[in-house]
Amino acid sequence: MTSFINFCEKKSIKLKIREINEIDNQMNKFYLTKKINIYKLNNIGEINSKYLLTIKKKNVLKFKLLLTTIFNKHYSIFIIEQDDNIYYFNIKFRFNEELYNGTLFDGEMVKNEKGCWVYYISDLLYYKSNFFYEQKFSYKLKTLYNILKDDYTYDSFFNVCHIQIKSYFLFNHLHFITNDCNIQFIPEYHNQKTFETSIKFNKDDIEVFIENQIKDFIIQKTNTPEVYNLLDSNNQFDSIACINSLKISLFIRKLLLNKNSVQIKCKYNGFFKSWIPII
Repeated sequence: MTSFINFCEKKSIKLKIREINEIDNQMNKFYLTKKINIYKLNNIGEINSKYLLTIKKKNVLKFKLLLTTIFNKHYSIFIIEQDDNIYYFNIKFRFNEELYNGTLFDGEMVKNEKGCWVYYISDLLYYKSNFFYEQKFSYKLKTLYNILKDDYTYDSFFNVCHIQIKSYFLFNHLHFITNDCNIQFIPEYHNQKTFETSIKFNKDDIEVFIENQIKDFIIQKTNTPEVYNLLDSNNQFDSIACINSLKISLFIRKLLLNKNSVQIKCKYNGFFKSWIPII
């Protein structure tokens, strides 16, 4: 006889001991991931346009969602760790069959203003049993959007909650914030630091927060006159330098005389929405 447990105010099929053991075996064998270290942001110069921002909500439940096949049956398992215990909830979703080969999402369960439960996916750790944690974050987001667009169908009969991708935005869009909140800065590469800071809603303060950025770059010549690439510390393209005066133009020409690239400090300009070399 099938037994049920409550999940998101609806019924979840209770797993049998042998099913839980098999999930434990899979998680221990395939899905061990590094814990993300989050640092308090003290120096605004650490942040650049390669970071995506997201609002960190308080008192949310963090779940992993595992799509796997056990004993020739497809399972969608929500997994939560609390007080050194692991809890599993067997839920039905309509994902493409190919995803039930070891796909693992990370995310948050939130009850919205309308009283509906929503699972906000924040990361893709494994995709069809392939380790995805070290992929560029922008690529993971693109893959997540494709999954929900092409490989997932909402079913009001099955679903105990809605599934969405957590919202991310650019640093230049901080002025859209209208409430006090905690902001998390997500790097493009997994081996870079993830930062967190609190923002008090004040439009003038946010403008200063943006304008005061100073960042080290490598400025690089291009084949086009007066166009220079800005590279980050990993020699990855960040943006095009803003040359907004004759003085800066002459300074950069002299700096790059007989050189292809040099290190330089730049200051972010909110009006031009770009980085201007500091003379």
